[in-house]
Amino acid sequence: MFDQALIILLGYTVVTTLIVIFLSLIFYQLVFRHLITITTYISSIKFIQEHPSLVLSRKERSPEKNDELDVLVSAINLMQVDLKNGVERLQASEYKLLTLIDTICSAPILASLF
Repeated sequence: MFDQALIILLGYTVVTTLIVIFLSLIFYQLVFRHLITITTYISSIKFIQEHPSLVLSRKERSPEKNDELDVLVSAINLMQVDLKNGVERLQASEYKLLTLIDTICSAPILASLF
């Protein structure tokens, strides 16, 4: 009786282990490798350099069938465009401010004050 219970227990252990390995491989192929790609991409973003848009290596989907990873990639790409536009607006504003300060300081009446 004990031997039979041990054989059943070992059988279930092997089956459960195989199922866990199989599900882990499926999870890796469907989700985890894309999360690694996203993490690597986000880590490499610098404000100084222009980066290509993030694209995951998987089948193209129609917009109606987008999943959470597609939404995340779209949000990251949109955020990158918004940040680039914000930096450009900030640089333009800084240039205008410096030009205004230079103009004010070079005015004949105010030049004597400085």
